[in-house]
Amino acid sequence: MISVITICKNEAEYIEKTIKSVIDQSYDDVEYIVIDGGSTDGTVDIIRKYLDRISYFVSEPDSGIYNALNKGLLACHGEIIGIINGGDYYEPGALDTVWKSHQDNPDCGILYGDLNFIQGDDIVEKYIAGDDLSRLPYGVINLGHVACFVTADTYNTQGIYNEAYKIAGDYDFLLKCYVNGVRFHHINSTVSNYRIKGISCTNKKQTFMETCAIALVYAKDDEMRSVIKEGIAGIYKRDFMKG
Repeated sequence: MISVITICKNEAEYIEKTIKSVIDQSYDDVEYIVIDGGSTDGTVDIIRKYLDRISYFVSEPDSGIYNALNKGLLACHGEIIGIINGGDYYEPGALDTVWKSHQDNPDCGILYGDLNFIQGDDIVEKYIAGDDLSRLPYGVINLGHVACFVTADTYNTQGIYNEAYKIAGDYDFLLKCYVNGVRFHHINSTVSNYRIKGISCTNKKQTFMETCAIALVYAKDDEMRSVIKEGIAGIYKRDFMKG
């Protein structure tokens, strides 16, 4: 079984597309968990239309993205777990592809596919994650969280999300898994669509700062920390000190 978590708040414009992308999958052994942060814009009314296809639903205030995700994880029973946030959506057939890849690669704790970046109703970039994650410890994040599927065993051994982070807790989790030797497998297929509007897109400076801090936490030695700091300085000058 695949568990899928959707977290959302005030996503009335797009939440139905997210939900339908999960419940209309050809793979049908899905446990669907929806965690709403106390929406006031009609999101909850839309979700309630699909309660017969949703395994667990709660609408209540939370303390942030990773608090909401952890609530969802604690409700999961699937062998592998995917996260598709409110506004984002899966490609048709994505879960079949993921399940087959899991069966073919049972020793891999994290499976990740490719994704599209979406603005409005248009694809603005097709993103190929690739197989090489060697730059992940340096803050180079070349895999999309909404295209990742993590085994329950991996969450059991590596833990859940660090709620101290407000934006980059997914990077913290993925990097922790990487440095601890969890095996990753790239699925050479587009599985998800990521809408360019979330907090990591609208607050790039905080995202950058959290990502850099996390990379330094996991740096294995002083030489690596020095390389990361040099990279941080260069990116900061390029992207945040223009003009």
